[in-house]
Amino acid sequence: MPSEPLIDPKFEIGHVLFIDIVGYSKLLIGEQSELVRQLKEIVAGTEQVRLAEEQGKLVSLPTGDGVALVFRDSKLTITDVQVKFLTPEIAVTHVRWTMEGAKTPTGIPEPRQGIQTQVLRRQAGTWLIAAFQNTNSVPETPFPQPPAGAAKP
Repeated sequence: MPSEPLIDPKFEIGHVLFIDIVGYSKLLIGEQSELVRQLKEIVAGTEQVRLAEEQGKLVSLPTGDGVALVFRDSKLTITDVQVKFLTPEIAVTHVRWTMEGAKTPTGIPEPRQGIQTQVLRRQAGTWLIAAFQNTNSVPETPFPQPPAGAAKP
């Protein structure tokens, strides 16, 4: 029997932003409609959403009292994974990553690298994420040197 060719899955990674209106269900229908209209107006007015829409890179999912936005421009690369098994059913991972193409508001630096800490739990033979923490990091830069010939303190 010939072996099946290996499938090379193609993944697309994007940032997902969930926005929810707290206390929505306690409001009158007219107030609910007005808040949803205001939320849509605010979101549509942001630079990131406008650019993503213009480039056809935004998926917007209505959620009733909020919205879920998927930004598909970024490329995340995993550079290192370290796993420590605490028990046969529980593991902690540190995942180092780099990113290109993220959109951020003007004046806020684009995340370029970071580390994720994940607590994984095996349930019915499948590993599930029980807890997750992401930390953006800034590459180290050398301490500035004084100009040549300057007096040292």
